Amino acid sequence: MSWKSDSSNNFKELSSFIGDYWKIYGGWYELVRSPFFLVALALLILTFSTWTSIKWWDDVIGVIPDIVGFTIGGYAIILVFGGEQFRSALSGSSSKEPSPYLQVNVAFVHFISMQVLALLFALVVKSWFAGSKSLGFMGVIVSGFGYGLFLYSLLCAVAAAFALLKVSKWYDVYTNGQSKDDE
Repeated sequence: MSWKSDSSNNFKELSSFIGDYWKIYGGWYELVRSPFFLVALALLILTFSTWTSIKWWDDVIGVIPDIVGFTIGGYAIILVFGGEQFRSALSGSSSKEPSPYLQVNVAFVHFISMQVLALLFALVVKSWFAGSKSLGFMGVIVSGFGYGLFLYSLLCAVAAAFALLKVSKWYDVYTNGQSKDDE
């Protein structure tokens, strides 16, 4: 195979993964009606003076890498939590809806994706405005989007924590059911 066909296949596979993630997440409909998205919009209004000034991106670049580390650690816990039998009980579904296991995984993929997008966006905007003394009108628009993405990615931490809580509750129900079966 040539480099070109390998590369093309890799992009097709990535596109398929992104499509699967977005479909399971619920797409734009679920995003815009998410309480975390709405709170991020409110916080964006409240932090207007921060993201309309030069160097707002330093907040993003300073915070997100640490949060990404926490997220990947939490995701690793999810992947090994409860043993194979528990994960099997959560996996698969007889309905057309995604399994609980997939839903929790998608919550973490969404969290990680939003963090990485916020960080990359901040790095690009930082390079655009390096040495500038002001943002200008379009810079404020771009900065509002970027800082909003940052705020939303932080709030996704709460969503991921609730996903961990959900798995813990499922595990509690599962183990209580297992111990009753053993009696």
